[in-house]
Amino acid sequence: GKAWERRAPVSLVAKALNGSKAQRGEQVVLLSQLLGHECVRGYDSALLANSMVRALNGVPILCLAQLAQLVRACRQRSLRFDLEESRVLVLDTAQARGAEAEILQQHNIPEPVLINERDAALLR
Repeated sequence: GKAWERRAPVSLVAKALNGSKAQRGEQVVLLSQLLGHECVRGYDSALLANSMVRALNGVPILCLAQLAQLVRACRQRSLRFDLEESRVLVLDTAQARGAEAEILQQHNIPEPVLINERDAALLR
């Protein structure tokens, strides 16, 4: 919208104005907000909102499709999201997966993220 650069996070504005893609398919992936649920209890939603996701369990994030794929394939006990400015969000993998249907229903989200064919091609 109009004057988005005045309302958007400074790091995102800098990336949009001065950044360049390191590789084909690279996207800025944001944690726009934390959806209220027991599995994120104790985290400050305002502090984490609009943070760029840098890595999941140590794997650098290229695009949203890759992040979704990594979350689905995770076999570790925790999902560790490394965010910008050294912020970290750690979720219990089993608890987060078990809460998915309830979170979707509570927040009127019709279905979990779907990876379309174009985005899936970026991961090959």
